[in-house]
Amino acid sequence: MRPKFVAQTDVKHVLDGLEAFYQKCVETEEFNADDMFNFMEPIFTEAGYRQPTAGANRINILLIHDAGVGDLIMMSAAMRELRRIYPTAHITLIVRPNANSIAEHCPYINEILTNISPPDWREFPLSYQRDQKMAEALLSRRYDMAFAFTHYPNTLLLAYMSGARERVSHAFSDHNEAFEVGPLFAFAPLVTIEAQKWIYGAHSIESNLALISAVTRAPIINREPEVWYTPNDYAATSEFFRQHMNPERKVYALCMGGMSLRKMWSPEKYAQLIKMIAEQEPDIDFVILGAGKVDEQSATVFKQNLDQEFVREHVFDMTNSGTYRMSAVMLKFCDMYIGNDTGTMHMAAAVKTPVLSPSCFATDLEVRFSVLDIYYPYGVPSVTVLVRNALPECKAANNGVGCVNEAAPHCIVQIEPETMHVAYEILKERIAKNIIEPLFIS
Repeated sequence: MRPKFVAQTDVKHVLDGLEAFYQKCVETEEFNADDMFNFMEPIFTEAGYRQPTAGANRINILLIHDAGVGDLIMMSAAMRELRRIYPTAHITLIVRPNANSIAEHCPYINEILTNISPPDWREFPLSYQRDQKMAEALLSRRYDMAFAFTHYPNTLLLAYMSGARERVSHAFSDHNEAFEVGPLFAFAPLVTIEAQKWIYGAHSIESNLALISAVTRAPIINREPEVWYTPNDYAATSEFFRQHMNPERKVYALCMGGMSLRKMWSPEKYAQLIKMIAEQEPDIDFVILGAGKVDEQSATVFKQNLDQEFVREHVFDMTNSGTYRMSAVMLKFCDMYIGNDTGTMHMAAAVKTPVLSPSCFATDLEVRFSVLDIYYPYGVPSVTVLVRNALPECKAANNGVGCVNEAAPHCIVQIEPETMHVAYEILKERIAKNIIEPLFIS
């Protein structure tokens, strides 16, 4: 079923209302979500957005993804469950550009819309301006439900601006008090179904599924994340392994780049770690994964810090080679992922590859928002090495989310290769015993 497109006069009526409210906020320099709700609800009703569509089995559902590739993978189980519960629904996914190549092969989605406007922590005026075009596209369809799997407050605003009859998110009423961050979820009153209190310490996958279960009242059948690729991706990767990899050797994936600089452990230290591993286990090959300039530079520095004969014999640099989806297949063929906390790490977990990762979070900080518990590699043996002591400025800030330096590797630089090697040995033991629970050490 295609989404039911709405008359342009109705779309314009809502857009005019949103613009009028925006101008009011500009003039008064104030925004209140309850005021917006009271102002806009009669307009949405007049334009027909508060009426159900064809029926319970033919509903239109909007899903909003507002972060990175790893976060999309952690939504995958929720998308699969929604499709199982509503087999005839038309499901639209709003995705960020960096996750588009993975999302476009998701079998549970009918339609993908790419939102190029950046996520924003600020309040109404800027968020409204940036998401106007996306809102217009959404208003042209008539959604019964919009699920805001949110990291950013403007996701809740966009869910409201979509015109969806019911907007679904976690209840963030306690969130502001816990975080003392004022406008962080100022748009929460615009969500009509606060379906599930945020479970502090619950993994993102579990929280997303709790949201689905609370709204649909349906049991969750499968909690496993997944990642999608094409037959061509699988065939090309299989051929690479057939031609270049020794079937008698283990293969470890390395990922030393990423989008967040504070999460990047240095390629020089990765080289030292690999030397330690190779000295004890000479029959292991390493595949470097990643895409973009940062990943490419990290791979170059890494190789420069190793014996070149070892590099020729044991290191295969696949940065900027093939598709992002091919990396998922590559990870499926690997025995371990060693690398930074990136979307690639979550892809490794989705294909059941054990994970060894350094973290920028320090054990001596009060992490009120339990980032490690919420975003650890799900469902596989994993060991994460934490920073023992935050650097002074992060210790002073103590903002509840760990290292505060986004411009460069910071607290994470204190982790030494020797500690990572100890973690590697622990991970091997946990793999042998099939211990799935995550382990954090420092």
